[in-house]
Amino acid sequence: MERVNQSPLAAGRALWQRLAADLPLPTWAWLIFTIALPILDYLAHGAQYPALASLGVLLQLSAVVFILGRGWSLRQLIDAVGAAVPLAWAAEWLGSTTGFPFGVYRYTDLLQPQ
Repeated sequence: MERVNQSPLAAGRALWQRLAADLPLPTWAWLIFTIALPILDYLAHGAQYPALASLGVLLQLSAVVFILGRGWSLRQLIDAVGAAVPLAWAAEWLGSTTGFPFGVYRYTDLLQPQ
């Protein structure tokens, strides 16, 4: 493959075009929402943050599932999600109740959203 000398602007455009073509719509939706979240939170005076944060998590989940679904069979996708959710919950429960493996910690009322 021959290397072509490009200006930084042309290289940036080429990278942007590759990203735009490769990233699926749910990924773009999540990325744009993640950037907009602080602005939306500011405009809502923090009153809608729990709903906005939940929407962000759902958009992230949809982006990940969509990307995995492009390369995996439905069975592999169900198996992965079916394993990841209980393992993540178990790790969180174990850590918050026993202190293993993360060390002793507790949740306070300062954690948002409530």
